[in-house]
Amino acid sequence: SDLWPYLMIAIAFGGVAGAKLLEQRQLTVLAQPLFNAAAALPVLVAIGILAVQNTPADPSLVFLGAGLLYLTLSYTQKSVLSGSLAIVLGNLALWLFYHKFPRFSFFEHPQLWLIPPAISVMVAGQIARSRLTRGQLASLRYVCLATVYISSTSGIFIHGLGEEVLPAFILAILSVIGILAGIALRIRAFLYLGTIFLLLSMLALVYRAQRALDHTWPWWAFGICMGIAILVMFGLFEKRRNQMKQLTDQLQQWD
Repeated sequence: SDLWPYLMIAIAFGGVAGAKLLEQRQLTVLAQPLFNAAAALPVLVAIGILAVQNTPADPSLVFLGAGLLYLTLSYTQKSVLSGSLAIVLGNLALWLFYHKFPRFSFFEHPQLWLIPPAISVMVAGQIARSRLTRGQLASLRYVCLATVYISSTSGIFIHGLGEEVLPAFILAILSVIGILAGIALRIRAFLYLGTIFLLLSMLALVYRAQRALDHTWPWWAFGICMGIAILVMFGLFEKRRNQMKQLTDQLQQWD
């Protein structure tokens, strides 16, 4: 049947649910083999979808269903393997969806392809932070955030520096979100990278304004505002040195 991939995913869901019911009835001898078979079925279906060419089934929907199953298992079973499979299959589903539309190609919009897996891995690392060392968790955050920001920055250059305002504006929004998340969650990686790329997005916006107005005054205005901000910052450090030192010490204690 043309619907066999969907049927297999439905059977996998049913098998997991049936195994859970058998386990509640203390029938572990039946529950465990049924659970193992149902849990392995989506991977086999995914491999079959990739192996079979021109299948009538929509691969993105099949991979999405498989990813949802493993996401459920990762939550109920506290399984790292199921969580990893959920991330891989879920993002493959998204990529297969993008592949159907030429205007969503990787070389035109790399951020659409790279940001979802980066955020998925970062969230998974945050959930599993008890299994990671502090250094490993910090490295994971920096890599994932750098992927998010660099892929967003690439859009500025792909569409032409100064040609479109939207890519720079989106980068600025993502940077502000990262800064606010860093302050709320007390995570230095969010704060540092968000600040760096916010400055980069501001430079791109000023350059866009300079080209649109065909005048250099946007650069003068930007330079004056930055100078005033730096003077105010140094003034605060000088006037409230003890409070600023306490804030700096607190910042060093963040994740």
